[in-house]
Amino acid sequence: MEFRTFFSDPNTMANSGINAMGVKIIACIITSIAIVISLDLDIIFFMCAVILFPIISLIIDTILYLFKDKIWTTLPDSVPDDLQITPEQLLEYAKNLPKIRLMRFLTCWIFMVFVNWYNTGWFLFTNITTTITFGFIFCSAFDDWWLHIFKITKPNFSPKNVTQTEFDRKYAEARESTRRSMEDIAKRSDATSPGSPAWFSQQYFNSR
Repeated sequence: MEFRTFFSDPNTMANSGINAMGVKIIACIITSIAIVISLDLDIIFFMCAVILFPIISLIIDTILYLFKDKIWTTLPDSVPDDLQITPEQLLEYAKNLPKIRLMRFLTCWIFMVFVNWYNTGWFLFTNITTTITFGFIFCSAFDDWWLHIFKITKPNFSPKNVTQTEFDRKYAEARESTRRSMEDIAKRSDATSPGSPAWFSQQYFNSR
């Protein structure tokens, strides 16, 4: 795929969140290497695991949202039926998904009520940043709610399933196969059915 058509591809638009996640991870890796080189080892884990990713996410999502009208400029063609979305809705989704993620930062501050303000210095800073970070993670569970609030249609990401007609047909076939198997077992176990294993066993028993 050529780069100039990358941002008009339906799959790129539908998976813009995953693509942005890849950029964030790469940025975190590069920044983590810089932290390892420049900082003491006793705070590297805290910086990388607790603070770094949310900060980079905030920066990248802000940039994506500010430049959304320059990044997403073309309606997608041939949107797959599996996505169950119109080209206009898909373009709107790709444009506004960074805004949905930014809403996490506006709502996670409510978790400040859990901060232990009796701490001081580094302990207070650690308490605040970890509380906000875990609040951010918790608020990410409400992304679909924000999509509904802003009236943004989300593509259908459920696995590709067979149609109801195909499901009914396969279910009927499986049920019929099970019924025949049960009838065959019952027939083989019926001593009054000539030729069945049970019938031969009964004939052998009677001849003794």
